[in-house]
Amino acid sequence: MRLNLSGCDVKNFVYIGIGLLVMLLAPARSLPAVEPDSNILTVRGSDNVSSEFNLGMDLYQRGDYLKALDHFRKAADSGDLQATVQIGLMYEFGRGVKEDYLEALNWYTKAAEKGEPRALYLIGHMYEYGEGVTIDPDEAFVWYLKSAQLGHSSAQYEVGKIMTRDNPKDTSSYLEGIKWLRVAAEQCHHKSIELLRQVADGKVDTSRCPGAQVN
Repeated sequence: MRLNLSGCDVKNFVYIGIGLLVMLLAPARSLPAVEPDSNILTVRGSDNVSSEFNLGMDLYQRGDYLKALDHFRKAADSGDLQATVQIGLMYEFGRGVKEDYLEALNWYTKAAEKGEPRALYLIGHMYEYGEGVTIDPDEAFVWYLKSAQLGHSSAQYEVGKIMTRDNPKDTSSYLEGIKWLRVAAEQCHHKSIELLRQVADGKVDTSRCPGAQVN
């Protein structure tokens, strides 16, 4: 069958084709790698909640985001803070749902209000980079510090980085930053180890950390 297309129709088909090609070739955003924390605070209402979360993670890793989200919601409704954070990550990076920074912030805040360190860290990250909120370095630092105080190594790194970057050497604030970097390095946080090598004359004990060169 022959199609009669006007010049306008042809132009529209070309635009649509280009748009589809851009969508196919655009790289997918990846979730931030958050290293496990040995003392991360989690709250579970029952064994049921744990199984719901684990089911959700299994489905998530297989790419079945919608079913995974259903299990995460059930777990979150029962008080599982890991599930609450995971839902926020899905909204932040558009996994099974439309990307929505404000909705992500809403879920992170629910977990942060109950003292979940990773949620506090992720809120700080949103303020640092202006994801759904106005960029606010001071506000980002407040959230990073709250998370760092609860033992989250990535937050401890951010606090240490900011304090050593924004304060003159040998001031109390600079030395406090060094202290935070050392706390994170003790958890084998590799970015902290590398930054310490730059700001602490290379004096970093990494003997307990696999894959890190001992100085």
